[in-house]
Amino acid sequence: MKSKLLIYIFIAASVIATSCSEKIDLKLDDTYTRLVVDANITTEHKYQTVKLSLTSNYFSNSASPVVSGADVTISNGDTTMVLIENPSGSGIYQTLTPVKLPYEKKYTLKIGNVTIDDVTKEYESSCFMRQTMTMDSITYEKFEPSHMQAGQYGVDPNATYYKINGWGQDSPIPGDYYLWEYYINDTLKTDTISECIFTDDLLVNGNYIPGLTMFLINANPGDTVKVGTYSINKEFYDFITSLMLETAWNAGPMSGPPSNIKGNINNGALGFFRATDVTFVSVGIKE
Repeated sequence: MKSKLLIYIFIAASVIATSCSEKIDLKLDDTYTRLVVDANITTEHKYQTVKLSLTSNYFSNSASPVVSGADVTISNGDTTMVLIENPSGSGIYQTLTPVKLPYEKKYTLKIGNVTIDDVTKEYESSCFMRQTMTMDSITYEKFEPSHMQAGQYGVDPNATYYKINGWGQDSPIPGDYYLWEYYINDTLKTDTISECIFTDDLLVNGNYIPGLTMFLINANPGDTVKVGTYSINKEFYDFITSLMLETAWNAGPMSGPPSNIKGNINNGALGFFRATDVTFVSVGIKE
């Protein structure tokens, strides 16, 4: 009797295990095609750039189609800049020459002559460029993690790291938002939002920031570390916070259903138009 019971249990477990491995093909409906805008203009003396593309199906293995032949302008009330596609057919639009833009101005992006599903559309967005904080300096501290710290920070316990600390005065005007990036030997190391640091000034408004630990970096003596401090507005702060909640900060099964993140482009477009002041400060790593 006992042996029969064991056989029944084994058969039931096998059926359950087999049923759990059943292949399910999900069929997702297509949605309508939308414009995607990636636009970040700054006070750096450079070619100011706007990138245009189209949405594609979730399971598509191809790169998103670019938008070529659009009319793109950026204005601030004093001047209007016409951006040209460079190179042709790339969906990348740039100012004719490098230009340094003034802060404390409202910038308006206009995009025209975009044809989607045989319909020609126009888009517009505005963003106020606020002056950013100027860091007095950055310093570094050598950091050799223990195995426990390596697990905590997700770093190699056999490598040498440096903590990068920032010093600077926050504006007494409330409502500032900041984003920080860093470079090593002029190579950007924070090329995704998840690697950047962004915050508001709620806890430090009008105060001096004395050595905020900003980054933990893997560098070598002789390297030059440069940190950029970018002004961002609340709209963009909320945008990248939502982006992180959908990706790196996602709580897995406990999260809500995924959704597209609302940007600041009208007429149903996705993405964001950002106008940001930026200042840089550097330090050389020594022995």
